[in-house]
Amino acid sequence: MFRRILYSGLRISVALAIIAALTWFVMVRMPGQSSARAAILSPEEITLRGELMADVRTLAGEIGERNVPHYAALTAAAEFIEGSFLRAGLSSRRDGCA
Repeated sequence: MFRRILYSGLRISVALAIIAALTWFVMVRMPGQSSARAAILSPEEITLRGELMADVRTLAGEIGERNVPHYAALTAAAEFIEGSFLRAGLSSRRDGCA
């Protein structure tokens, strides 16, 4: 009888280990194929990369957390983005709260 319980427990443990391993594999693995080298950026792309990095630094570093408790930062972020759009020749509009 003890062997039967031990064998059943061992089967359940192995099944759980297999399920855990498969779950880990499905959740952690990266889809598609990985390339060892990235493509070389054009001069325009290098310029754009620098501008985007500066925008991220401004939004994340200088302005910081933006939400209702930090409403001044939320407004500053909106104004920064509006200014960026205007400098790029785009128009923007703000939606009002309902």
